Amino acid sequence: MSRIFLDSNVLVPLFMQSDPNHKTVSEWIKEKIQENEFSVSPQVIAETYATITSHTKFKNPLSASQAKTGLLAFLSAKEISLVPIGINAIEHSLKAADETGKKARQFFDLLIWGTMIEHRIKLLATFNTRDFHNLPGIKLILPG
Repeated sequence: MSRIFLDSNVLVPLFMQSDPNHKTVSEWIKEKIQENEFSVSPQVIAETYATITSHTKFKNPLSASQAKTGLLAFLSAKEISLVPIGINAIEHSLKAADETGKKARQFFDLLIWGTMIEHRIKLLATFNTRDFHNLPGIKLILPG
């Protein structure tokens, strides 16, 4: 069984039917969940919550109550693991930021990468491949 880390840009379409990737992600998750375990971090849950409840991102965002219910149901699935962001993830991310010159919001992608390295997760499902393609130790998966 492989472990696949899910980026927030994969989780958002799962919750938002109006997202253009909703059908693609939903079908991909249903297919992959049979043979894989999915992992997310608190950061990814926070990013997902902020997006699915945002009026600037969606014409009809979820209410706080809907987002809470959906995210907690997602996290309670046996195929989903919530992995913490530990000191090793932060150290890897800060070192990579220093070496690559990435700053500001770019650091969040480095923190996902650092969390994956800390937990020995090799696969990342994301639609944002350009920000991860040069980071060592992981393989990118484009859902669909």
